[in-house]
Amino acid sequence: MRAVVDLALRLPGQKSVPAGDIARDTGVPPKFLGAILTDLNKAGLITSKRGPDGGQNLAREPARITVEQIMRAVDSPVPPVTITGSDERARIERCLAELFAEVDRATAAVTERVTLEDLRRRAQAYSVLDFTI
Repeated sequence: MRAVVDLALRLPGQKSVPAGDIARDTGVPPKFLGAILTDLNKAGLITSKRGPDGGQNLAREPARITVEQIMRAVDSPVPPVTITGSDERARIERCLAELFAEVDRATAAVTERVTLEDLRRRAQAYSVLDFTI
């Protein structure tokens, strides 16, 4: 999320942003960021350009990218739990599976409606304190 919000904050007039700059500005370790950028690229949410002017860009405008799309790109879906038997453990597992399915639905209700543009606006609303002398 940090990487795509960082890219969105660089709009308008965004030039390709080197992964090293994103890592530095977001605090995401470069090796981990590389894997995330690969996933985001495969999902069509960012584009990558090689060469001296290379780097990362959003593939489309932030208002057309939802938080849910970003989450799906970088997180593997949790497989459904298959519960067999009728012992105490199965009862507990069934109860927890229903709970986490409900949590997933509630989370999706929010992440499907919040866009990267919403996050960009929220981030812009926060002022950055500068204590340089």
